[in-house]
Amino acid sequence: MTRAWRTVRAWLTVAGALAAIGLLLTLPAPARPAPAAPTPAGSSAPAGPTLASVVAAPKPKYLACDPNDRLRFYVAITSSIYPDPDTHIEVVTYGEAGDIMSNTFTAMAGKGTRLTRPVKWLGEIVRHPLQQLRMIFPFRWSRRTVILLVMQTVDAAMHLKPKRQIFGKGVRLQTEQDPERPNPIYLPAAAQAARWFAARMSGIPQSALTESIQNVPTTAHILGGAVVGADPRSGVVDSGNRVFGYENLLVTDGAAMPANPGVNPSLTITAKAEHAMSLVPPKKGEEPRHLPAAARPAASVQA
Repeated sequence: MTRAWRTVRAWLTVAGALAAIGLLLTLPAPARPAPAAPTPAGSSAPAGPTLASVVAAPKPKYLACDPNDRLRFYVAITSSIYPDPDTHIEVVTYGEAGDIMSNTFTAMAGKGTRLTRPVKWLGEIVRHPLQQLRMIFPFRWSRRTVILLVMQTVDAAMHLKPKRQIFGKGVRLQTEQDPERPNPIYLPAAAQAARWFAARMSGIPQSALTESIQNVPTTAHILGGAVVGADPRSGVVDSGNRVFGYENLLVTDGAAMPANPGVNPSLTITAKAEHAMSLVPPKKGEEPRHLPAAARPAASVQA
């Protein structure tokens, strides 16, 4: 019995910055973009294409603040403040489906080094043993937790270095700090906001486990890596998010963000993805779909 093979032509969309960079690093010849030297954060056209330098902007700080289930049905992202010109803080809730996140957070420790910060973390546990016992049990954690998502416009970056998988094919990505523009480990504005919330809501200020114990920064919303350029010599994707050298391959996530907006990039990423999708031609013999009024480009205003 023989199997009939056929070739299928389709559009492939990559979503997720780490997934996009990992895929691009494993694509076969002829035009796999090769990692190059780090480039300034926010640059959309460096000297050569790079998949190894990404902007790491937001610094989430977590705060368990409500012992009841009143956050179960709240809107995910509600309000935001600017404690200083470079810092934007959003108030976020996870509802009832985010208890697993509690395993990545612990008591907030003050500023320090890899030697002194774990000592401060142990001090927090000794001073508040009952609070620490409460944090160990994740049940209903996301229902009683307010998340402070802290983002900055400060020019900071980290590198993603490709390493061969120990088992199987492909690569794994290893992070390291940019020596000239390191991702901040401790943000005074974030810590002050978390403790302010905790004091007024009878909560427990928390931060990422790696930050309090290892003094290693964490981040969310990784941006950059698939540089936008005019051609393969200056970028990985074009202005329509199409990967140079490959047919029908799009990068529609934070990897194609040319700069750090300093705020939650979700809507900007969505807008860029919608723009990329609008450039995909309809199937042969089909008419283009009419966009709703809210999705159409803004009409030019005549002076």
